[in-house]
Amino acid sequence: MPFADYPRMMFHRTSDPVIVQSREEEDALGSDWARTVWSAGEVPPAGPPREEPGESPEPLWPPEPAAEAFEPAPRKARRAAAKKR
Repeated sequence: MPFADYPRMMFHRTSDPVIVQSREEEDALGSDWARTVWSAGEVPPAGPPREEPGESPEPLWPPEPAAEAFEPAPRKARRAAAKKR
């Protein structure tokens, strides 16, 4: 049985794979599509470039509260509160 070039699966780094039925359909997809699956080392991740460390903007959330806010009450105060119950 001779090898059939089509139908063939085509792969894109950010889109789901598609099946093409002819060379014309394959050409119509564009150069971002490949006959093989992209490996992580071959292509940079899609999307905007990441910022370098130290160049980040202001944080999107407030800073964490100071540790003193979470310290337990002194032992004597806890015992006195327990006796009142």
